[in-house]
Amino acid sequence: MGLPLRGVRAVVLDITGTLQYANGTVIPGAPDAVRALRTMHLDVRCLSNNPAQSADQVAHRLNGLTLPNGFPAGFEFADDEVLTAGTLAVRYLVENYVGQQVLILEQDGEIARQSAAEGVLIDQPERAVAVLLALHKSPSPNMLIEAARLIREHGAHFLATGTDPLWPYEPGCFRYGAGAFVDVVARLSRQKPTVLAKPSVWSAKVLSESLGKDTHGSSILVVGDELSTDIRLGHRLRAQTALVLTGVAQPWQRPVFEASSIRPAVVLDSIADVPSWLDPQ
Repeated sequence: MGLPLRGVRAVVLDITGTLQYANGTVIPGAPDAVRALRTMHLDVRCLSNNPAQSADQVAHRLNGLTLPNGFPAGFEFADDEVLTAGTLAVRYLVENYVGQQVLILEQDGEIARQSAAEGVLIDQPERAVAVLLALHKSPSPNMLIEAARLIREHGAHFLATGTDPLWPYEPGCFRYGAGAFVDVVARLSRQKPTVLAKPSVWSAKVLSESLGKDTHGSSILVVGDELSTDIRLGHRLRAQTALVLTGVAQPWQRPVFEASSIRPAVVLDSIADVPSWLDPQ
C-alpha cells in the first residue's frame, strides 16, 4: 500500500509502539530513523497520548533510553519537540476553567499541579464543573462512580485525555489503555467525553501551532501504530500518514488496514522504514 511520500517538511511521531514500548525497550531502528529525519532537515515532533508525564519529563526519559547493549539510544529531543496528553490537558483547562473547580482523575498529580498553578481550582471536587479522566493505570471503582455521578447528576463537563483501548507494553504484550476507563464513565454517566489528545480537534490545533503556520496539510507526515488515534489525527490535519506495525497495529492485521475507512498512505514494518519512503523532492 502506498506511494513515495513527497513534499514532507515535518514529521509527527507517536511514542509508545512507535519509538519505544511502555517498558522502556527501544524499538529497533528508531534512533537511526530519527537521526535520518533530522539529517533531511525535517521538523520533528513527538505526540503521545500518555497523560502521566509533562513534555520535559518525556523528553528527558526518551533521551535517557539505552539499547540492549547498554549504549545510549541517542534520541536528542528538545522539550519543545514533545507534546503529551498531559500538556494538552493543562492548556485546555487553563484556557477554559481558570477560577472554576475541576475534578482531575490521574495517577501522578502532574496535570493537577500545573493547572492549579495557573488558577484552575481543584480543592473542592464535589463542586466540580468539569471532570477530567487522565488515567493510565487501573483506578478504584469508587473513583469512576463518583466521576460519573458528577457528570450525570450535576452536569459537569466530561473531559478525557484519550480513548486508547490498548497500550503496547512490550512486543506482542498489551495492557488496558485509558479508553477502558473512559468507557466505564461514559456508560455510567450516559455522556460522551470531549477528548483532548489524539485524534481530537484540540490536539490538532495545538500541534499545528507548534509546527507553525507555514507547515500544514500534506507537508506533515504523521507516523504511529494506531489507526483510531495516529492515522485519524493525520486525516484531521489533511496530512500524509504512515502506520507502523510495532505496537497496537500488528503484521497479521494488514487485511484489516486495507479495508479500513481510516486508511494510512503507507503501512510500514517499523519507523526504521520511514526515511526510505520520503521523496526528497
